[in-house]
Amino acid sequence: MKAEKGSQLIVHAPDQPGELAKVMKLVSDFGINIRAYAGWVSEGTGRIILITEDNTKALSLISDAGFEAREEEVALVTDRDVIGSGSKIVQKIAETGINLESVFASTNGDGDYLTVFQTSDVDRLISALTESESGQRE
Repeated sequence: MKAEKGSQLIVHAPDQPGELAKVMKLVSDFGINIRAYAGWVSEGTGRIILITEDNTKALSLISDAGFEAREEEVALVTDRDVIGSGSKIVQKIAETGINLESVFASTNGDGDYLTVFQTSDVDRLISALTESESGQRE
């Protein structure tokens, strides 16, 4: 397992067809890889979360295109895609008393998966997971 500090972009977009496609095309056309994304509509506004390989550049591009966007700190956790690995991670987080604000994960079913944890204490979450991991090694 690998736990590291990262960031996610939160983009507000009109609730209409094609807005997710516009944002993703804008980022990918500038050669920025999108590692994960999520989206939903709340109170008539589209919300898009992006994890990219260059959030600073992506945020600038998205903002320059007229979208309201901001960057938020998150914990990025990568682990082997095996039965129970996600359960063990969230159980460890629960045992530390860390409150999660949001979480999403993605896998292709062939190797590793990425989970994005948003919390007010990213450093503590990473520390809890990496201490747990190092304690299991010989």
